[in-house]
Amino acid sequence: MFHYFPPVLQPKKQNMTLPVERIVKFFDDAKRPILFSGAGVSAKAGIPVWGKLLTNLAEWLRSKDPLIANKIVELIAKYDFLRAAEFFFLSDAVTDKERFGQLLQELLPTHPEKIDILCSLPFVAAVTTNFDRTLLDSFAAVRGKAPIDFKRGDSSFRQALHSDELYVCRVHGFVEDPESIVLTSRHFDEIDKDPYYRDYVASIFTRANLLLVGLSFSDPAILAVLQAVNNAYGPLAVGEHLAVVPTDVSSDVLSRLNRLNIEVVYYDHPPGDFSHSELWNVIGAVEKELKDRAKTTVKISEIPTEIRPFDTAKKYLASCYARSTLGSQIGPLREAIVEGMVSAIVQSASPNSVSTADLVKRIHLDTSLSMENSEELVKTSLTTLSDEKLCIWHKRSAEKKVNWIGATDDKNQLEAAISKLVSNTVDRAFVEEGYRSTTDSKKSLSAFFTQLVLQRGWDLGAAFASGKIPKGADFKVLMFQVARTLHTSDVELLSRVCERMIHNPTGEEAAILAALGRASFGLELALQAPRSQMLHSSTLPSRIYLDANVVMPAFIVGHTYHSIYAHTIDSLKTASTGNGPLQICTTYGYLNEIVSHRKLAVAQFEDNPEHFQSDVIKEAIFSGSTNMNVFVGAYANMASSNSSLSFPTFMAEFAPFVTEMELARWLSDRGVHLIKKEQVAGTLSMSDISLELQKGYASSLKSNKDVRLLEHDSVQLASLFRDVENGVRAVLVTADRRLREVVGASKLKNLASHMVSHVGLTQLVDLLIGANSDNRSLAHLLWDSTISERSNELRRYFIGLALRHYDEAMAMELPGLVEKFTDQVMTEARRKGIHVDNRVNSEQRDWFNIAGSFEDRFFAAISEKIQLRQKQAEADNAG
Repeated sequence: MFHYFPPVLQPKKQNMTLPVERIVKFFDDAKRPILFSGAGVSAKAGIPVWGKLLTNLAEWLRSKDPLIANKIVELIAKYDFLRAAEFFFLSDAVTDKERFGQLLQELLPTHPEKIDILCSLPFVAAVTTNFDRTLLDSFAAVRGKAPIDFKRGDSSFRQALHSDELYVCRVHGFVEDPESIVLTSRHFDEIDKDPYYRDYVASIFTRANLLLVGLSFSDPAILAVLQAVNNAYGPLAVGEHLAVVPTDVSSDVLSRLNRLNIEVVYYDHPPGDFSHSELWNVIGAVEKELKDRAKTTVKISEIPTEIRPFDTAKKYLASCYARSTLGSQIGPLREAIVEGMVSAIVQSASPNSVSTADLVKRIHLDTSLSMENSEELVKTSLTTLSDEKLCIWHKRSAEKKVNWIGATDDKNQLEAAISKLVSNTVDRAFVEEGYRSTTDSKKSLSAFFTQLVLQRGWDLGAAFASGKIPKGADFKVLMFQVARTLHTSDVELLSRVCERMIHNPTGEEAAILAALGRASFGLELALQAPRSQMLHSSTLPSRIYLDANVVMPAFIVGHTYHSIYAHTIDSLKTASTGNGPLQICTTYGYLNEIVSHRKLAVAQFEDNPEHFQSDVIKEAIFSGSTNMNVFVGAYANMASSNSSLSFPTFMAEFAPFVTEMELARWLSDRGVHLIKKEQVAGTLSMSDISLELQKGYASSLKSNKDVRLLEHDSVQLASLFRDVENGVRAVLVTADRRLREVVGASKLKNLASHMVSHVGLTQLVDLLIGANSDNRSLAHLLWDSTISERSNELRRYFIGLALRHYDEAMAMELPGLVEKFTDQVMTEARRKGIHVDNRVNSEQRDWFNIAGSFEDRFFAAISEKIQLRQKQAEADNAG
């Protein structure tokens, strides 16, 4: 094995601290240690570095194309690896299949276990410019758990920014897809234009602590990364990153690292030591030292979750919240967020001024955008803020200073919103659980909601990046993290109350939650993914495909999400007029699903017409209307506030179709374009797509999807594939989590980046156009989560029943009765052999029926308590 280095100059060595001590200190100080590995790490596993790789490829090519082979060798001798790679790809003497096959053969490791010692160090993630899987396999072997595999060129890459789990990110391609591999100048030019790549590279260099190992800083791969960082961000903070380099490293390399403030630590590298044995001796000594100090004895899976600090987000949240809640002035969220960040900086200096240059620098530092991009955003924001008479921008002064002249109550507005949530939780805790809050519990709730809002922004950003539905918040874990002075039972009780409040907020609570969710989400994108989401690189689709799970609530009045879906679609139609009309599409196959769904709703009504209204309202209280039949859930929502509305009247007015033909006309009247499978034509046939879906579902434990539904999905995906092929900006909006997972893991994975969740589409429209004013619908969308424990679901049910029939006079008696009947239902469920701890969806109806069987006894107990209280009051008055 040979390393190809350019001629070296012996530099004057600085900071000759013993490498083992310095690396150990790196792990002591690092908040988020990430391994950045280069060709030298894979070389240890038996994979050739750039020069040797290209030499091997040239010799393989020689018998078929000797002229090109000689040219490659000539360029290797000049260390011009990129042009050498280009000539390898230019040769027409071999097919692409042969070319990529040989390339993959060269990238197979011979001794993968030799890097295990490096992966045993306490990294939280690893980034590599290599294409092989050795890091993935080694982490899995050492940690006992496979890391998440993020790779540029795959739809998963966007998720790396928001991952809290151990992962390996291959930023320059991966062996499983040879066409993703970055080897030539053209390839490097392409990735430098990728905003997601630049966001990720900037993030790890500015928000993590990197240990750079096995990197030849003459390697084009690492040079491309460092160039991207230098272009986008400039010099880094001193001491945040550490590069482990040989003693014969060139002065050019040292200068390059010095310009980026990357600290260097040396290991001995005598002439002829091509294996860099001393590097691995150092790593072994570091591993032993850390193990002796019991720093690596805890498995990664056993490390307790810590609160994410969100230090930068906390500085800006108040102003972003204020800026994004301006009533009639509400516009594109991303503009409001940048204006909020700029106003926060100017307000913090008030009554003094701040120079435009300082503003630009602060935005540059906190977003990791280039100075040029930061200046563009600052100028645009200052123009808006000046026009609104909130600041004075002295453009003609030498420093172009800015003075804030508007109100400086952003922090007060945020604190008032949080205080209202705390106050309402305190009231709920008293009414629902009989809990009297203390000063400590109120402080804990304030810290909880502040942290919850910031965490929700992270969760929403992560889901947006991956096209998935946001995960529900873990209220109990977060409450335990912030409420350290409270008793365990108090923490659990407050967690239950907060969970129920966010699951079913009042109008006032919904308005606060919607505004906070928007602001936190937008701020998260500004800090984590500014290039891909804040610099006008995002574009609106010109065609959207809706699956059945989105079509129904989008057009059925009364559904929880109807208002937000309708607003989103209307906004897209209005915004797209300049580029031609937006086309909303769905397949004819889904009509069958919708009509069948409607028939089930009608059958449910006909089975029990007399008590249907009261029963479905109670079921909505128990399960949530979004977890019911779409038509039944929408009716339950409307009947809750209008008891005179009958189900037949509701269906006749809002779902006036019985057959698929009638539904087709009804949807067509509402601007929905219906696609027949006969109309789909592209280079990938519908049968090919259907086969991929069948294989994906068959390989999963969740393989129970009906063949007919697979056909409907295939038509939709075939249409999407045709559009992508033809350059049409199209997306498929689906609430089907599993479908996206199957597509992302199949040969159709390129389509996964064109699939978004119903939440993601709403977020995109909010970013680029603005939000819907229906706070309840938006709050449900951004904060929706299931009740975590069955007992809390039962508490919510009995509380909901009581509060529909009794006023606050019942407050003193309600907590004890709710607890009593919750326990009785749980006991009855155990007696019937129904799962208590496991949340099995198929048993939801059984739980509802058992809870309903206690309803009469529950109300009888309430009545008895009220009568006793009234008698006591009469006796007190008589006395």
